Amino acid sequence: MVLNFFARILSIALILMCVIVPNALAMTFSQPVEIGWMGMSPKGGGFTCKNELSNNGDYYTVYIKNNRYSFGKGIAQFGNKKNILYVYYNVYKNGGKVKIGGKNVTNTVEFPIINEWIYEINSDTGIILYPIRNWYGPDSEWRIVGTRKDGNFVLYINTMDITRRYFGLDVRNGGSPIQYDIPSCYGDTVIIKYKHAAKRDFIGEFRFKWDDKAQWFGIEQVVY
Repeated sequence: MVLNFFARILSIALILMCVIVPNALAMTFSQPVEIGWMGMSPKGGGFTCKNELSNNGDYYTVYIKNNRYSFGKGIAQFGNKKNILYVYYNVYKNGGKVKIGGKNVTNTVEFPIINEWIYEINSDTGIILYPIRNWYGPDSEWRIVGTRKDGNFVLYINTMDITRRYFGLDVRNGGSPIQYDIPSCYGDTVIIKYKHAAKRDFIGEFRFKWDDKAQWFGIEQVVY
């Protein structure tokens, strides 16, 4: 009788360990925090930014000789002294394209910017995500760059690719009817809600769940 009782207790304990331990080992993301803004000046051209830690660029005077608002070539830093995101820009050579990532310019991801809000998401495993929102008129797109465990920067998520894959629309030149909201995080999953600019019943969310084995995100679409 006593042996049967302890056998049951042991069985329950083993079941609980199987359920709880994997969850305890799963990555946990923090909620996104806005850390800065960057864009291209519509008046006279050049790179502009706000809430940066530093920016060593020269003033862009190609079109406006006394310009003291936008910059031509340099490095802007965002974040804090512990986690710094570097943005390398050279309007003279690359126009609106910037390189975003680590202290070494070779450890970056390149893409064009117009009007971008920069967020930071931390994790309990050392991986840091930087969701960057392109918000221009009705358009709202996201590129999520971040570090891998080895410190290398990669582009994890691009909502323009998601729109092409799931909705069959090529919106790389802008003008997308699909609008993506600010991400939220739940455990090891980044969630981005979406809606159609003209169709009220066209709403849902994408869940990007971290796959520790693949060291990448899986994708699940949920239609409301």
